[in-house]
Amino acid sequence: MSKTPLVLRRKTAVADSEDLPYEDMPLSAGQIRLLRLNAGQEADQLNGELIVTSLEELPPRQKAGTAAQTDPIDPEKYVCFDAISYVWGQSTFTDTFFTPQGSIPITASLASILRRLRDKKTSHLYWADGLCVNQSDLAEKEVQVSLMGIIYSSAIMLS
Repeated sequence: MSKTPLVLRRKTAVADSEDLPYEDMPLSAGQIRLLRLNAGQEADQLNGELIVTSLEELPPRQKAGTAAQTDPIDPEKYVCFDAISYVWGQSTFTDTFFTPQGSIPITASLASILRRLRDKKTSHLYWADGLCVNQSDLAEKEVQVSLMGIIYSSAIMLS
């Protein structure tokens, strides 16, 4: 199992492409991106990294309407993450999320929940469609939307 983030080259010109953070990390069939949200204070800029992982590396899926997982999930065996469910609100991108691959414009509602969820000392893995899916790639969006049931049911927690 590969939990190591992809090694990507740093972009030098932000205006190169709207797909900047995503162009060096395309998704193959059965893959998703996860967001490693770096630790920080609420007022700090939002930053972290995107990593690509296979659906096979995710914890066993939970069935809808069932009680939470009773057996502990082994983080050495699976890529453990929390999924973020939020209302996009206005589709105006007023905030920015910074990654080594480039910056990603995000909505105020996503920025607000990331600030609320961010730990002051430890980074954490999340899945949020506004960051983990290339919103300007319609083909990718279509595929990733079809995987949302798997993604949400594989998450350790829904925030």
